[in-house]
Amino acid sequence: MSQNQTGHFLDPKTLIAILILGVAWMGWQSYMTQKYPDYYSSQPTEEQSIEGQGAQTVGEVNKNSDSGKVESVDTQTVKNDEVAAPEVIEEKTLIYSDNNISFELSSKGMGFTNLTLKNYTNRKGERLTFNKVGNVLPMETSVVGVKSKLDFAIEKVGDNRFVGTAFFDQVKIVKAIEVKSDDFLFDTEILISGDSDRFLGLSVNVVKPMENIESSTFTPTFERQEFFVVNDGSDERVMLSKEEAIKKSYPKVSVASLGTQYFSQSLVDRSELIPEFRLENNSQLAKGTLLYSALNKKSDFKVAYQAFMGPKDLDILEKIDGQLAGIIDFGMFSWLAKPMLHLMKWFHDLVGNWGLAIIILTLLVRMIVLPFTVMSYKSLNKMKVIQPQIKTLKEKHKDDSQKLNQEMMLLMKNNKVNPLGGCLPMLLQFPVFIALYQVLGQSIELYQAPFYFWIEDLSLKDPYYVLPVLMAITMFIQQKITPNTMDPAQAKMMMFLPLVFALFMMSLPSGLTLYIFVSALFAILQQMFFMRDKNNQAVVTA
Repeated sequence: MSQNQTGHFLDPKTLIAILILGVAWMGWQSYMTQKYPDYYSSQPTEEQSIEGQGAQTVGEVNKNSDSGKVESVDTQTVKNDEVAAPEVIEEKTLIYSDNNISFELSSKGMGFTNLTLKNYTNRKGERLTFNKVGNVLPMETSVVGVKSKLDFAIEKVGDNRFVGTAFFDQVKIVKAIEVKSDDFLFDTEILISGDSDRFLGLSVNVVKPMENIESSTFTPTFERQEFFVVNDGSDERVMLSKEEAIKKSYPKVSVASLGTQYFSQSLVDRSELIPEFRLENNSQLAKGTLLYSALNKKSDFKVAYQAFMGPKDLDILEKIDGQLAGIIDFGMFSWLAKPMLHLMKWFHDLVGNWGLAIIILTLLVRMIVLPFTVMSYKSLNKMKVIQPQIKTLKEKHKDDSQKLNQEMMLLMKNNKVNPLGGCLPMLLQFPVFIALYQVLGQSIELYQAPFYFWIEDLSLKDPYYVLPVLMAITMFIQQKITPNTMDPAQAKMMMFLPLVFALFMMSLPSGLTLYIFVSALFAILQQMFFMRDKNNQAVVTA
């Protein structure tokens, strides 16, 4: 075909076809508009999509609305639980600042941004801040099943009180926050009035970016990211890592927290409703959502909770709620750890230095368990005295285990040796030392607290490893002078234990290493004093 015979795009046949299609399309649209007038009277745009339920027509929240904003309606009071909606609310922030904290309160969900703890810094020396992660604000409020945030008209109604009003469908939501900065606490009440089948309830979020935390068998750390939940009276701790994604749900929650070793975002429920808590994390963020369901509730009801964003200070947490104090991981012996922490604080008030307070507390604990320690040493010493006789009996009755056990029991009875005497006192001391170990690893009081000389932060490892080396030396000396009943091969292997323990302690807080060093040094001195063998004991054989 020659060029002059080629059909042009705008030839008559093509134009007629386009015209026919256009007329058909307009006719179809006219038909659909008459058949479904409610839908086509307020057609949503692609950017206005949301998840879940909550779709409305004119005068209500648009179906699939990404902004969650309310179309303008008559703002006069509507009778019979119909709540009028205001004009679309533009984003607004209010600023708060005092000696302890500062923050910006956003109209988007009345969530916090740039919430700064003025008296605390992170490991880089920057002021510690709770901030939004992606598009999620700490403590923001949303409608259950709706992806977008509620738009609140917010105002400051006092020195430390904020109130916001939002609308969803025919439901009015009034949120009030009272700031108690001394306790890093935000008392929150949300009043819900009006009714809608599409209103399923409210949710509030805690959120934090995931961090890289390196830990191994020989380089352990107390650093962590975790959820802590009190569900139906039982608490659970969920450790997080960037490598493992977790999703869990708890149906009857009274306390929910997302925190690190020393700081936390927490929610304490104060409602008649029992909320559900959902937690999840990925490699980028960890998020927890507290959900208050509106199903089967009266049209008007109230949600109340206390939001905490601050340091894990035991005194503050116990003042807010006894269950909230559980966010500090004192381990299985928390009933011992808490009195120890209060005692250490009292010593600090006396001497003004947390390192000295640790030393005094360590010495006091050693004095308290001293009777058990002396019992253990004496029992081990008696066992050492009769070891030659035990060795003889083992050679004599090596082919008769029953006879050997009978002879050994008779030998111990005649020499008043209790085979459990060396172990039992040590087991009684075990809870005390484990509790103190947890106190020194978890207490915010040691965070960035200096000791003397090269120790500038008792919550960090010794930068020059002086304390781990001194601890290993004292443990080695203690092991050498402690009576033992092990065979030579086992004794040689045990000599490597101080070295292994020193390597283990190199990455742990220097305050903890200080405690173990002082404890081992005290053990050497007490053993040298109490275990002097002034009189040679004779072995009774029969």
